[in-house]
Amino acid sequence: MIVLPDADDRHVLAAAVHCEADLIITNNKKDFPAKITDDFSIGVVTPDELVVALLRISFSAVLEALRAQVGGLKNPPMTIPDVLNVLEKCGLKRGVGVLRAYLTNII
Repeated sequence: MIVLPDADDRHVLAAAVHCEADLIITNNKKDFPAKITDDFSIGVVTPDELVVALLRISFSAVLEALRAQVGGLKNPPMTIPDVLNVLEKCGLKRGVGVLRAYLTNII
């Protein structure tokens, strides 16, 4: 039986184990202690940590995905700065900071 600080999160780890996932992405990292998830070789990262890691791995792919997402927003239409503001409010502070710094330098 999986024992976590919040018993209501057991299904998340169980699903990750069953699917052979590499990561659990959550803003509640404290509910998935490494001493437990490491036993299953599953890492735990926040969405912001994931975005920063993806930017390091393939900045151009992330930028392309952002542009495609913004291009598909019709109701309401949004600009890249609008979407970055929304993402920042959702907690992606570091990732948005990296993107804004880059976009500021190319304008």
